[in-house]
Amino acid sequence: MGDDLIAQGKAAAQRYAAQAAGATTANVVPVTANMFATATTAAADPFGTNGCHGIIDATGNGSAFTGIDEDIPPQSSDDPPVSLLTGMISAAQLDAMTFAPLVEHVPHLIVEGFGILAGPPKAGKSWLAAGVALACAQGGTALGGIDVRARHVLLLAMEDGNRRTQARMRRLNHDQPLPERLDILTKVSPGTAVATVTEWLDRHHGDENPPLVILDTLGKARPQRRPGDDPYIADYQLGTRLKNTADAVPGAAFVVVHHTRKMGAEDWLDTLSGTQGIAGSADYVLVLTRKRNSDEGVLAVTGRDIEEAEYAVKTDQGIWSLDGVDILDAAATVRTRAEVAQQSRLGTQSLDAMKFVNGRATTAPADLAAHLDIDNRVAGNLLARLAEAGYVAKPSRGTYTPTTDESGESGESPGQPTLPLPADSSLSSVSSLHTTGPDHSSTERNHA
Repeated sequence: MGDDLIAQGKAAAQRYAAQAAGATTANVVPVTANMFATATTAAADPFGTNGCHGIIDATGNGSAFTGIDEDIPPQSSDDPPVSLLTGMISAAQLDAMTFAPLVEHVPHLIVEGFGILAGPPKAGKSWLAAGVALACAQGGTALGGIDVRARHVLLLAMEDGNRRTQARMRRLNHDQPLPERLDILTKVSPGTAVATVTEWLDRHHGDENPPLVILDTLGKARPQRRPGDDPYIADYQLGTRLKNTADAVPGAAFVVVHHTRKMGAEDWLDTLSGTQGIAGSADYVLVLTRKRNSDEGVLAVTGRDIEEAEYAVKTDQGIWSLDGVDILDAAATVRTRAEVAQQSRLGTQSLDAMKFVNGRATTAPADLAAHLDIDNRVAGNLLARLAEAGYVAKPSRGTYTPTTDESGESGESPGQPTLPLPADSSLSSVSSLHTTGPDHSSTERNHA
């Protein structure tokens, strides 16, 4: 059984090698979607992702392929033997290799490869994407505090026409002349999105500072899944194709703007619309959150070659900037905001109690009573309310422990509201548990 599998694998590898060497087989003709394409099919497939799904032999009989070997030509008896271990290297060989430094288009946020910028509708992500595109094309500073190098940038603003894009860019650039290095497309022909990006990237293959592409949005150019397609596999294959497009030009970055779903999640990465195939195929993901009627937001980032972090940002009539003097200060602002909001919700005594519990392995009502100099019964009620609201954990009767979040917060996603503590008459003898929500007094701004 094992020998048969190895033989089959070697045959597949041999056929791949023959294909790579330009071998052809007279009785095999690749079947592509273009053979059967119609205007309707092209419109439903803006990315042009329909590819080879089978072969037809000389008699015209076709067979569908769905596995990883669907593009493998038949084996020829003249093909040289191929080992399945071709390309394997030792750890010592890997250790001796040298690689070019990672290209950071926007340090700490956007690096080379395929990235996703996601957020809920009208949170301001299109303004953020346009601001980043403009900053990178001009060089200087992005988000008011991140140094960036000038480079060629392609912005596909597919949700906007030229008029709206012009007005947005002029505001972002404070009515100064727009840079020549920023190319803008508001429309692409159906089925040509990836080809369009590829052609543009090829023009800038040898640039000193590798190019940046921003597609706004993925939904405007995303192909319609065919009936029977697995949603996860379809999303992953789409993401992989976008990643391969970026990787074809060393150092280039391809960022697509995407939506998050309405339902929140404990892990903000799970809020992306669609399956996890999209996030799984990306090199890094950014999620922008902003509460309605608020100018404050949080930009969370994670990725394979980028440090996972959350940064406080703010917007002034669509112009996004860090909420801090630099990006490290913006990260500290996230924690400061959380502490202020938590104190507003809890009140001084309840906040003190929560910090006391989260600073110990276990806490009993008597421990808290001694710490706050209050009655055991009042301490027990206070702990019970904190546990009910998720600020502390209660693994067993009369025992309270810290939450899993080391910062003492209840683990909510950035920008998601925290459950306030309900009022309780039994706590009237101590400081009341404030239920004041977030401040919504800021002026409504023009967000996209």
